[in-house]
Amino acid sequence: MPKAAAKFTIKTGTVLTDLDGEPMQEKDVDLTLGRVLSAALVAPTEKKLKPIDAMDRYELAMDLRKNPEKSLTPEQIIMCKDAICAIYPAIYSGQVCCMLQ
Repeated sequence: MPKAAAKFTIKTGTVLTDLDGEPMQEKDVDLTLGRVLSAALVAPTEKKLKPIDAMDRYELAMDLRKNPEKSLTPEQIIMCKDAICAIYPAIYSGQVCCMLQ
């Protein structure tokens, strides 16, 4: 029987911080791990997504916004890292990638 892929649990309410350790905000709302990941997952991409990939990204984005904790598969972690690095500068994407190690 194949072994199930290990999952990594994240706390989606973790607030990103600036270089001085102060919470980052946008329009007076804390920038949380779940908020920036979900935004990145549903942002336009350079290449057209296959329908199944678009659906996976959308469903994961919704889960990240709804749940205080989310278990991610290695494939989902890669998807999140690729998405965040494609649209956000290093102050955001670097932190998120470190959180997803």
